[in-house]
Amino acid sequence: MGAPQCSRSSPRYLTGLWPPEPPWALASPPSLVAIRPKDKALANEADARKYAELRTLADGMKDADLERALAKARESDVAEIEPLRDVAWNDVVVEIGRPEVRG
Repeated sequence: MGAPQCSRSSPRYLTGLWPPEPPWALASPPSLVAIRPKDKALANEADARKYAELRTLADGMKDADLERALAKARESDVAEIEPLRDVAWNDVVVEIGRPEVRG
């Protein structure tokens, strides 16, 4: 049996109901596929608060404690942050006059 046919003047075609959805699209609820900007913004705000709090505590911490706190904070970072780490590091070392330690 061949693929189903539909005339280009058919109401199904004109309303966007043709061609039928591919099987993978039916198996993926839109809530899993859609980008949710509000959720992303909330996650980014939570990260900003987390690091702001860490900055206020950093002055009174030993280096080893600060390293542990940073590692713990990074565990829950949003995925978009990771690719920006090297860029931020390079910007900072140039800014403070230490370009030889670029990543």
